[in-house]
Amino acid sequence: MSSTSSFIEYGEQLDQQLRDMECNAGEEQLFAYSYLMGHISLVTYEEGTDVADFNLRMDEAIEQAFNVDRLSEDDKSMISRLWHQIKA
Repeated sequence: MSSTSSFIEYGEQLDQQLRDMECNAGEEQLFAYSYLMGHISLVTYEEGTDVADFNLRMDEAIEQAFNVDRLSEDDKSMISRLWHQIKA
């Protein structure tokens, strides 16, 4: 398996993991799940090398989005906790 395909497969696995977890999420958590799924979808189809590269790109994407999105601190905290929970 090439490193590019492992990058994409990892993104797809994360997306599926979130979709599975979303089924049992409380209403207040749904925003965090959809927010992360959107970023994972965007990062998955960038040119990337491996899992570590994917995680770095996601960390950067989330940080950049937090700087421009008008999210509450609670939302940011929930999104960050969820991201740290699922990433390898």
